[in-house]
Amino acid sequence: MSFLFIFYLVHVIVADYFPPEQIHINLGLTPDEMVFNWLTWDYPIQTNSFVLIGESPQPSSFMMNISGEATLFTDCGSQKVNRTIHVVKVNGLKASQKYYYQVGDLYNGYSTVYSFTTGPDSSTLQSTLPHNFIFYGDMGTTNTQAAGPATQMVLNGDINAVFHVGDMAYNMYENNGTTGDQFMRDITVMAANAPYMVAMGNHEAYYNFSHYTQRFRGQPLPSSDDGNVPQTIWTQSGPCPNNWFYSFNYGLVHFISISSEIYFDFPWLAPIQYQWLENDLKEANKNRSNAPWVIAYHHRPLYCTGTGSECEDQASTMRQGVKVNGSYQYSLEDVYYKYGVDFVYNGH
Repeated sequence: MSFLFIFYLVHVIVADYFPPEQIHINLGLTPDEMVFNWLTWDYPIQTNSFVLIGESPQPSSFMMNISGEATLFTDCGSQKVNRTIHVVKVNGLKASQKYYYQVGDLYNGYSTVYSFTTGPDSSTLQSTLPHNFIFYGDMGTTNTQAAGPATQMVLNGDINAVFHVGDMAYNMYENNGTTGDQFMRDITVMAANAPYMVAMGNHEAYYNFSHYTQRFRGQPLPSSDDGNVPQTIWTQSGPCPNNWFYSFNYGLVHFISISSEIYFDFPWLAPIQYQWLENDLKEANKNRSNAPWVIAYHHRPLYCTGTGSECEDQASTMRQGVKVNGSYQYSLEDVYYKYGVDFVYNGH
């Protein structure tokens, strides 16, 4: 008796797989624009940056497929951890329209389906009022009291945008950036379903604001009609789009994000930011018939009722500005009063 044995050798190749995570969106400069941001763990960069969008929640109906850019972000901590930051800007969207989307690519997989509603234009404005916004600051991975209620309000469809006015994660750079990763995961459900607009705080200062500037690369750029406003900022981790100060309109409101930290860490940038702010406010006042409200937001306040440096020296600097040749210049209090800023939101 003889036997024939046949063996099949199956060679399994386990390829690297880099699904998208830490997804968040932000408003652009016009109602037809939305910007999509996320992170993957490939190094060197192997992933592609695609957003699939449609007007119904079934992915098979997503007719728009928009590509963007992937950028390597090397953390400045001891382990020099590499992260790939993806940014996709989508234009030509309908005003006041609910859209559904996924981010990622075919090989590494797409995210779950999220949704957002675009801002209004003149033809849809009246039917979408009132507009509702959430402002908070100083929220990390542990002091997250605001996160639950804010996320639920977003999921209920009650919120047009969320504003985080500085101090995130406590702190983004810690543990080679993994604290920042956890924070971005924590806010994903909220920040992937409503635009998440930001301003830098003093707790983002490490490595020359690298984690703030890199992770939020998609925020609007400051206008620069005269070419004197930097469109690129240099951090310790390399150059990034300038998201330290910017402005945009949403419905009846002109919003202005300011870097309070420039007054303390980069005083030589104070005149550049201040001139941009004054020019921006001049233009905003010309447009009051369309956007009658002007709201500024930045991390450190101009006024404070407590004691200590935060409520004394720091608040005074925010009000009066920095000293130049013995006199105070670039006062935020003066420029806010001069141009009639209606509200200023702060953290700290």
